[in-house]
Parts: sequence; C-alpha cells; structure tokens
Amino acid sequence: MSSNDNLISDMFRTALQLEEPWKLTHIEFDDQDQAWHLFVDFERGTTFACPLCGTSCKAHDTEKKHWRHLDFWDWKTFMHARLPRVKCNVCNKVTQVSVKWSRPLSHFTFVT
Repeated sequence: MSSNDNLISDMFRTALQLEEPWKLTHIEFDDQDQAWHLFVDFERGTTFACPLCGTSCKAHDTEKKHWRHLDFWDWKTFMHARLPRVKCNVCNKVTQVSVKWSRPLSHFTFVT
C-alpha cells in the first residue's frame, strides 16, 4: 500500500469514527461512477450486545448491507458491511444488531 493509500485510509477511518469491533477493511474508487466504496467488517468470533437486553452474544449470522453516505468531496460514497444478527440466550430471540452509521438522522441512507 502506498503512502497516498495509507493517507486516504486514515482519513476515512477518522471521518467515519468507527468503533470496535468495526474496522475499515478495504477502499475502492470507481472511476466510471466517480464513487468511493468503503468496506467495513468485524473479526470472526466478535461478540455484540443484544439489542433487547444488552447481554454479550456471538454473531448468529450476517447479511450484507449497503448504505449511501454523504458525499466525500464531490464523489458519491457507499458503505458495505456484513451486519450481524445475534441469538440471545437470555431473551431467547434472534435480533439484528444496530450500527452507529445506520441510526435515524445519521446522514446515511439505507440502500439495500
């Protein structure tokens, strides 16, 4: 990775304010669409708080999701991540984990 690539990666990490366990794993720029594609992921075995009761749970499964972010400079920006669901032994339910960048008024628009 070049020093320019490191600089761009560091800039996006800072701007996105990702918190553990989320990590920016890959960045692509699409010249044809003039768009950034940011890939966010977590490590296998990571635990998440149950959205209902707060109990620490491992990911039950994941679904790939995509969001449109506010533009960076004049370029469209999209985020891509595996969003986990947890199976809580306390609630006895499988629930989608919420993420900071996808909450109401977060300036992200859910794409698909």
